[in-house]
Amino acid sequence: MSVAFQLVGFAISIALFLWVIRQATSEENAESLERLRNAAVGPVLGLLALTAASVLLNGLIFWVTVRPLRKLDPVGVVGVNAIATFLSILPFKIGFLSRALIHRSRDGMPIIDLASWFISVSLLGMSVFVPLGVISLWRGELDGVWWAASGASIVFACVAAVVLGRLSQKHAWLAKLSLGSWRIVMHPSAVISSTTFRLMDVAALGGRFLVAASIIGQPISFAEAGKHGTAFYLISVLSPAGVLGFRETASERLGMVSDAAEQFALIALLVTFAEILVAGGLALAAAAYLRVDKLLLGQRTKKPLPEEGASPAEPDREEPISPDERSS
Repeated sequence: MSVAFQLVGFAISIALFLWVIRQATSEENAESLERLRNAAVGPVLGLLALTAASVLLNGLIFWVTVRPLRKLDPVGVVGVNAIATFLSILPFKIGFLSRALIHRSRDGMPIIDLASWFISVSLLGMSVFVPLGVISLWRGELDGVWWAASGASIVFACVAAVVLGRLSQKHAWLAKLSLGSWRIVMHPSAVISSTTFRLMDVAALGGRFLVAASIIGQPISFAEAGKHGTAFYLISVLSPAGVLGFRETASERLGMVSDAAEQFALIALLVTFAEILVAGGLALAAAAYLRVDKLLLGQRTKKPLPEEGASPAEPDREEPISPDERSS
């Protein structure tokens, strides 16, 4: 049933992707396509650089978020993120599974720690992107109210994460509700660092849409770039059968609000192709650095750091006491 669902979902994603390509290459976009063919080198390099920045920032988000549980090699974590990003277009959550497999094999991460880690990254990311997306839809422009509301929502989300994480130490039901993320979000340093890098990623993602729009001669506002970037991120996280096609369709649908569906279809395709190109190149370099060939053969490729202790599976610092242990 699950395999059939993934295959059907992937077929739908391919169909949607082809449909978006058809929209993007329609006669209404003839002028934009001509500008794309004659694009200057500078904006293209800018799009690739911002895409690489997004891959790097997301890798750093994973790195700082896991620090309450384990000190990992930052270059390795960024490399794993590049591989996962590149594979995210495939069904069966191949990108997610590759991330879990590599960290499990290379770093000796227990499954419970992997779950706490990945859930924390997702929740902290949603706590930034969802409010920003809602506020952008509400205001439609980056005015003073937008900045005030956005700043307040981010501060509230950070404080709430830490407070709920620490309350989870005392209440077992709250700890279970957090799906293990309380072990990480109870640490202000992890929450603040993750949120800071996430805000930088928001800027990079919005910048990718702004530059892609300028390449085809269809400038868009910062608010529009933010809305499309938010949709791009949320679908990347929530799509059950690969991100290809779904993200581009969402951008095209959002473009209908401003009667620019074909233009936004082309913009989204440029963002996607740049991501595939950049993430693919970084993934190849990461695979060599991580010695993925040995990981596939079940051979550990990393020795524990001195501060991690004798066993790679041991955390580098004392684990928080669980609510169940407190009650026993």
